[in-house]
Amino acid sequence: MVRKLGKSFHFAFRGIHHAVNTQRNFKIHLTAAVLVVIFAAVLKISVEEWVSLTLVVGMVLVSETLNTAIEEAVNLSSPSMHVIAEKAKDTAAAAVLISSICAIITGVLILGPRLIKVIF
Repeated sequence: MVRKLGKSFHFAFRGIHHAVNTQRNFKIHLTAAVLVVIFAAVLKISVEEWVSLTLVVGMVLVSETLNTAIEEAVNLSSPSMHVIAEKAKDTAAAAVLISSICAIITGVLILGPRLIKVIF
């Protein structure tokens, strides 16, 4: 049982490694997440605000990882261009866009007023 659990973690970390090393957008989202964490720490946000930011940042990274998995599976099953394959990829990318927009709104609502006070 412990051995199977260890293998599961190994495969999961291998997937993260793949996303980081092959997906430009995953790197962009990860960089944004690090910047958000730095700003949040410097601005001393509340526990509730940390929970909100953690959830939306996690949502974006999960969306991007699932998008990568869907793209890989579609590429395997349909190596040449196909209308349905294109729709699957576009829809997966839309999920990332939606989660990113939600994360940006949440970040602006939480960090924006504090940043404005610091700047002005």
